[in-house]
Amino acid sequence: MINNIEKEIIEEYKKLDTCTISDAFDQLNIGQGGFISPKPMVKNTKICGQVYTVRYLPMQEYNKNFGTFLDDIPKGRVAVIDNNGRLDGSVWGDTMALFAQKQGVAGAVLNGVYRDVEPINELGFPVFAKGTSTKSGKNLVAVDAVNVPIQIDDVRIDPDDLIFGDESGVMVIPYQHVETVLKEAKRLKDKDQHFIDNLESGMPYKDAKQN
Repeated sequence: MINNIEKEIIEEYKKLDTCTISDAFDQLNIGQGGFISPKPMVKNTKICGQVYTVRYLPMQEYNKNFGTFLDDIPKGRVAVIDNNGRLDGSVWGDTMALFAQKQGVAGAVLNGVYRDVEPINELGFPVFAKGTSTKSGKNLVAVDAVNVPIQIDDVRIDPDDLIFGDESGVMVIPYQHVETVLKEAKRLKDKDQHFIDNLESGMPYKDAKQN
């Protein structure tokens, strides 16, 4: 069963940033989701969308499938790919990015590495990953399952969760907490803006923070 988050909610999230979302997690004491370690690889890009999970496992003789899951990712979703953090073979490249972009996929988050850095930079397709590699993973790994729970670092990621990434990192927001986190993050953003306004007016730091 696919659970879609309302477009209006996703648009509201796009006005936020990962640090504010992280602060909302702290305030709400949410034990699920949270920060994961893939880093932004393409400058001036961000991601915000529901996840479409993909799990890779080491290649066996009988499983040769690699990138065919791309045909099934709904528009607006983010491909979140668990390759167990492997650094010895890429699970994302330029042709995958090109096709995904044309399909309206919102980005890719990789528990692993990618390649074809320059062409993907030129596309401006958002990629968050553990690093880069020249070597393809097509003879090393194969898709084991899609739209199943996966884990990156110590964070469980379920199908339909929301994922948000910017220059500061990536946050995973569990589906059932999306609206609560949004409300708290918006409150904190307004509070921070008031703090900034006070600082810009010349107020001392301790007074600006209290007002």
